[in-house]
Amino acid sequence: MTEIAISGKKVQYWRSNGQDQPLARSSVGSQSVSIKHAEGASVTLKARKDGQADYIWQGTNGQSSTVLMSRR
Repeated sequence: MTEIAISGKKVQYWRSNGQDQPLARSSVGSQSVSIKHAEGASVTLKARKDGQADYIWQGTNGQSSTVLMSRR
Protein backbone atom coordinates (compact mmCIF):
# COMPACT_ATOMS: atom_id res chain seq x y z
CA MET A 1 0.00 0.00 0.00
CA THR A 2 1.17 3.52 -0.76
CA GLU A 3 0.44 6.50 1.50
CA ILE A 4 1.23 10.11 0.65
CA ALA A 5 0.48 12.78 3.24
CA ILE A 6 0.14 16.40 2.17
CA SER A 7 -0.34 19.32 4.51
CA GLY A 8 -0.72 22.79 3.11
CA LYS A 9 1.63 22.99 0.14
CA LYS A 10 4.10 20.39 1.41
CA VAL A 11 4.46 16.61 1.08
CA GLN A 12 4.90 15.37 4.64
CA TYR A 13 5.80 11.79 3.69
CA TRP A 14 5.58 9.06 1.07
CA ARG A 15 5.26 5.53 2.48
CA SER A 16 5.31 2.31 0.52
CA ASN A 17 4.37 -0.92 2.31
CA GLY A 18 4.79 0.83 5.67
CA GLN A 19 8.29 2.14 4.94
CA ASP A 20 9.03 5.87 4.64
CA GLN A 21 10.57 6.68 1.28
CA PRO A 22 13.41 9.22 1.04
CA LEU A 23 12.39 12.25 -1.03
CA ALA A 24 14.71 14.19 -3.31
CA ARG A 25 12.09 16.87 -3.96
CA SER A 26 8.36 17.45 -4.25
CA SER A 27 5.90 20.07 -5.41
CA VAL A 28 2.24 20.63 -4.60
CA GLY A 29 -0.01 22.54 -6.98
CA SER A 30 -3.74 23.15 -7.14
CA GLN A 31 -4.40 20.16 -9.44
CA SER A 32 -1.32 17.95 -9.05
CA VAL A 33 1.42 16.70 -6.75
CA SER A 34 4.84 15.60 -7.99
CA ILE A 35 7.33 13.63 -5.92
CA LYS A 36 10.85 12.52 -6.82
CA HIS A 37 12.31 9.61 -4.84
CA ALA A 38 15.93 9.98 -3.68
CA GLU A 39 16.80 6.95 -5.85
CA GLY A 40 15.19 8.39 -9.00
CA ALA A 41 11.62 7.04 -9.29
CA SER A 42 8.83 9.60 -9.49
CA VAL A 43 5.14 9.82 -8.65
CA THR A 44 2.61 12.30 -9.98
CA LEU A 45 -0.92 12.63 -8.61
CA LYS A 46 -3.36 14.45 -10.90
CA ALA A 47 -6.83 15.52 -9.78
CA ARG A 48 -9.80 14.37 -11.85
CA LYS A 49 -13.16 16.10 -12.22
CA ASP A 50 -14.91 13.10 -10.61
CA GLY A 51 -13.11 13.73 -7.28
CA GLN A 52 -10.60 10.92 -7.72
CA ALA A 53 -6.96 11.12 -8.81
CA ASP A 54 -4.63 9.42 -11.24
CA TYR A 55 -1.49 8.03 -9.56
CA ILE A 56 1.31 7.84 -12.12
CA TRP A 57 4.53 6.06 -11.12
CA GLN A 58 7.68 6.04 -13.24
CA GLY A 59 10.68 3.94 -12.33
CA THR A 60 14.31 4.50 -13.18
CA ASN A 61 14.49 1.81 -15.88
CA GLY A 62 11.53 2.96 -17.96
CA GLN A 63 8.90 1.06 -15.96
CA SER A 64 5.65 2.87 -15.32
CA SER A 65 2.12 2.36 -14.06
CA THR A 66 -1.05 4.38 -13.62
CA VAL A 67 -3.70 3.72 -10.98
CA LEU A 68 -7.02 5.44 -10.23
CA MET A 69 -7.14 6.48 -6.56
CA SER A 70 -9.82 7.65 -4.15
CA ARG A 71 -9.29 10.00 -1.23
CA ARG A 72 -9.66 8.58 2.28
